[in-house]
Amino acid sequence: MRGQIISLGKGTFLLRVSTGRDTTGQRRTFNETFHGNKKAAETRLTAILNQLDSGTFVAPTSITLDQYLDRWLKDAAKGSLRPRTYDNYKDILVRYIRPQMGPVKLSKLTPLEIQGAYNKMRAHGLSARTVRYAHAALRSSLNQAVKWQILYRNPADFVDLSRNEKKELRALTVEQVGQFLKAAETSGTCACNPKRRKSAEGEQHDHRGRWLLPVPNLEWQAFGRVGGNQGRLVASRWLMSEQGLSRWTR
Repeated sequence: MRGQIISLGKGTFLLRVSTGRDTTGQRRTFNETFHGNKKAAETRLTAILNQLDSGTFVAPTSITLDQYLDRWLKDAAKGSLRPRTYDNYKDILVRYIRPQMGPVKLSKLTPLEIQGAYNKMRAHGLSARTVRYAHAALRSSLNQAVKWQILYRNPADFVDLSRNEKKELRALTVEQVGQFLKAAETSGTCACNPKRRKSAEGEQHDHRGRWLLPVPNLEWQAFGRVGGNQGRLVASRWLMSEQGLSRWTR
């Protein structure tokens, strides 16, 4: 008989399952104390037997998440992660994950508990980006638990993450653009001078055959003319590089 249900008293049962034999030929058994009625105990026993048949059964472990993370950092993360990533993961786990879920038994860690921890982080004012980074560290560690057959599946795969906030970009007004351009045209340093000295006369210079504007801060002018949009300025720089230009020209 592969599985037994033994009554331990009202509402408590011992589930005993044969999991095969070890390398010495000794029979191995898995025991689980179950609280509930007899029908629920039978359902649980059937689930264990189905997992054994499909090869997905993992015996629950008594170690806590804290204990597991210590082992993961030492035996897996240190050798597989870059030093900076390792230090960042270790730090963010200490700051945000261990205080909330460290004492929980690894086998009892659920998506609901992880979701609750993330929600508390957001409620305390932490950004969605910080939560996502903490999630990346926890998920990476639990992926290893699945590989080590300590967990059947990773509970961190079943949580919802907040979207990163997009900060609203404020464009310059027409008046502000005018003031910006005026300031860029009347101050600065000479682009042709390697020592970046002040140009008192604002003369035009011929530098290696290239006609330059008298203002050294031509990029600032361009920045103003694209409405203070940094993305557009970067795109224009890329176009210049594609055309073989090394500096801003008229």
